[in-house]
Amino acid sequence: EEDAGSLLVTHEKQSGAASYDIMQIILDDAKVTGSTFSTELYHVYNELNSPGTSIALPAFYMASEPDSEEKHAEANGCAIFRDDKMVDFLSPEQTKYVLMMKEHLSGGVLTVYLPDLTPHNISLEITGVEPSLSYEINDSDVSMHLEVVLHTYLNEYPHRKNDSSSAVIEPVTQAAEKMVEEKLSDVVKHLQTSSQADVLGFGNHIYRTNLPFWKTISADWDTIYQTIPVTVTAKIHILNTAMIRDS
Repeated sequence: EEDAGSLLVTHEKQSGAASYDIMQIILDDAKVTGSTFSTELYHVYNELNSPGTSIALPAFYMASEPDSEEKHAEANGCAIFRDDKMVDFLSPEQTKYVLMMKEHLSGGVLTVYLPDLTPHNISLEITGVEPSLSYEINDSDVSMHLEVVLHTYLNEYPHRKNDSSSAVIEPVTQAAEKMVEEKLSDVVKHLQTSSQADVLGFGNHIYRTNLPFWKTISADWDTIYQTIPVTVTAKIHILNTAMIRDS
């Protein structure tokens, strides 16, 4: 859109405040799709004034309605800022994995395709996320490790008569963990090399836990951040299943 104000312009035949609809989309998104950020203004202020971190804000666009000239506001990932300047956009899919790493995701669905088990997509409904961040220092070099634990339900998996829940859960878990690790790694690399913005707060984590070391690297952190080694681990716990028999 030309400017943010165009999102708030309501068609003359529509009723209600567009700003209220946008607010509801943002509030509900983390529980449903995980495609944009929900950020309070004081969090934005705190992150802008905290060392070793960058901010992400929700992004919207005007989507066309089917068979109509009317448009409505729709979430479209997030905008990435370095200091107070916007430097990049992330797609809704990329944003979902940033939300995972920042513990801002409380719902949504992961889709896994395992043709050896079923010709259908397998859906895992996310019920909770537990990320943890750690680092190692060797001499003056630092490396980061990010672990994300996902609690999920296995939704409506069409299975054959001789399939048991236990026989299905292990390959689904392994495939989902591999997929999530690859997606997380891709997003981390994108933030480091394309956005060059520390949205995940690697630097801030070091600042809060090891201030003496942070003081030795803070002046060069923007450069260090772009090449810092990051390992990512995903663990998926399937808490329950809703298996249906494939006819």
